Amino acid sequence: MAINLSIIIINFNTSDFLDQCLQSIVQSRSSEEFEIIVVDNASTDGHSEMVKGKYPTINWIQNEKNAGFVSANNQAITKARGMYLLFLNPDTEILDNGLGTLLDYLKNNSHVGVVGPQLLNSDRTFQHSYFSFPSFTSIFIEHILSARMMKWVEHPKPRSSFPLSVDVIRGACLMTRKSLIEKIGGMNEKMFMYSEETDLCYKIQGLQYSVQYIPTAQVIHHERKSMETQANSFVGYHYIRSKVLFLKENYPFLKAKILVGLIKFSLIVKPIIFRIFGNHQKADYLASLKIQLAKERL
Repeated sequence: MAINLSIIIINFNTSDFLDQCLQSIVQSRSSEEFEIIVVDNASTDGHSEMVKGKYPTINWIQNEKNAGFVSANNQAITKARGMYLLFLNPDTEILDNGLGTLLDYLKNNSHVGVVGPQLLNSDRTFQHSYFSFPSFTSIFIEHILSARMMKWVEHPKPRSSFPLSVDVIRGACLMTRKSLIEKIGGMNEKMFMYSEETDLCYKIQGLQYSVQYIPTAQVIHHERKSMETQANSFVGYHYIRSKVLFLKENYPFLKAKILVGLIKFSLIVKPIIFRIFGNHQKADYLASLKIQLAKERL
């Protein structure tokens, strides 16, 4: 039987969660033929070989250095045999027939390019699963005011079990068509990590396909576990860097200029404010991000 679905997972020092993730895939009630491709980005936790040995049928790609999340996904895409691709974080667990539900929706709706499930926290409470493209409002709230305030503008818990057309599906679990990924040239490797799902969904919608949130498919996402081994400065730098790249490459010049300007303004003003209130560690952290971005002339 032909393989319909390629499941792509990028592992970096998350082998314990990866084991749980793979078990949930194997135990899922999907009747589809699928393959699993794991790209290990030079993990050093000592557990990767154990996981690899436990699942001998997995296509395991071992990188000698951390190639970055986006680049590793593109490695897997070139190896994928399925017509459909599922990009899945290692800190997730598929519930019931989540795979089949997402895949059936793509198969039965030719105008849909991307689908994603309802994500749940570790305690199975609601976790936001989609978001809007960056706007003046979202940039102002997150970067000028406070990132914690973003929860006020995040989409509330949907009260319907029906599919919903959205801007961006969170990259923890995102399914699409391989043909569309090939049309947009794969994931944007200028981004080491972060904003790759925003860029992907934006470009696929540019091809006149919709992005759909499917709440009847559920996936547990042990949020941020895959990033616990990374330093805050490393994560923060790539988070802002990728967002700036997305804005500059996809938005009209003036709109991108204003939004990127807001982000840069926040990196000038907020360190001053934090120093006034005695939070020198936070001030130094934000100031270092400004310097790193300036070096790249972003």
